[in-house]
Amino acid sequence: MVNTIFRESGLSYSNLRDYIDSENIGIVLVGDVHDPGIDHEIQGNVLEAIRPDYYLHEFLEDSDYLSQTEIKNVLEHPTKHDPNTAYIFRLAQRHGTKLIGCDLKGQGMDYLDEAPEEEIAEWTKRNPDDDGLGFINVLREKKMGNMAKRYHRKSGSPVVEAVGAYHLIDSSSIYQVLKGNNVYMIYPSFHKSDRIQTRRLRETETFRGKHLKL
Repeated sequence: MVNTIFRESGLSYSNLRDYIDSENIGIVLVGDVHDPGIDHEIQGNVLEAIRPDYYLHEFLEDSDYLSQTEIKNVLEHPTKHDPNTAYIFRLAQRHGTKLIGCDLKGQGMDYLDEAPEEEIAEWTKRNPDDDGLGFINVLREKKMGNMAKRYHRKSGSPVVEAVGAYHLIDSSSIYQVLKGNNVYMIYPSFHKSDRIQTRRLRETETFRGKHLKL
């Protein structure tokens, strides 16, 4: 079991939804560490607590699954999905939520060939050491933020969005897009540091909760 430390005194998964409602929080961001066992546990706890209409996930890229029939069909035909994403469909089925992809198709790599030359040139001028991944990450993070806002408005209730933990670092473009929104973040914390990294968690490590008034 992965421990979760909530910053707010007395807060836990059991009363997280009450806190979300009392603080008028519309978006819950969850850092995905790309370890199906850990992510299944953490995201399962969050979905159980929040019971959202929409569960957004970067692994689904630009695909949506809006009915339980679609979700069941994917689970019954394993060739239709990456085995590492099966837990996402199982969680959506268990909690009766709709699944929304919140990333660019192919994680945006095709965009490098399609982006306007002047856009690439301006980025390269400001970021001379970037190999193109930084440019793509900005585009991905902007879509993640916009999708969270869109589905929060659509549902009128809190949504849960799972994105790679790296996309929740302080410099992430997600926060620019979500400026003016009330957000709660649950993210991995590593030994001796709260800095988010992209690597597997050890059993002794934890997730933390943080209220962001952007």
